[in-house]
Amino acid sequence: MAIKKKVAISPAHYGITKIDNPIDGIWSETESNLLFALFLTRELEEADIKTFFMGYGTYKERKLFANAKKVNLYISIHTDAIDSDAIVAYRSGDESSYKIASYIVQTLRKLDYPIPIKIVERKTERADRDNLSGLHVPGIIIMPYSIKKHISLFRREAYKMSSMWAYAIAKYYYSSLKKQINRRIL
Repeated sequence: MAIKKKVAISPAHYGITKIDNPIDGIWSETESNLLFALFLTRELEEADIKTFFMGYGTYKERKLFANAKKVNLYISIHTDAIDSDAIVAYRSGDESSYKIASYIVQTLRKLDYPIPIKIVERKTERADRDNLSGLHVPGIIIMPYSIKKHISLFRREAYKMSSMWAYAIAKYYYSSLKKQINRRIL
């Protein structure tokens, strides 16, 4: 029996610093991060990946938990209220995180992800507020969409978009995925 891969999912701001200003009069960045994290968690579980939903504790506590559980990947989710395309960020100098981030970006592009996507090297560390500093496991920050720029697209395509991310992450770890994910996005 194969050992399940483990992924920690940390929705930014949720349970820590709530950003309450609704961007479009309805959703806030915190709520948007949470919704995407819940969709992604469900999709990864269906792909037979053990997930740890990190909707509690400080960023430091979340990273300590991920280190203790020896997860294969730590994902911090942001849907920032900036005018940007989709982003996958990795720690400067962390080759394993870069490899994962690069694979995810390439896979999403092949799937025709509806938002332009790029990979970004995270060069600065902002102490405890930085979502990646202090990790002893591969970690990435993902911004699947900008709540300011793409909220109407996400409202229409939320499930499909989260399925695409789950597919790209799971595909990195497993060559064969459960048919449910394939059917929803292909």
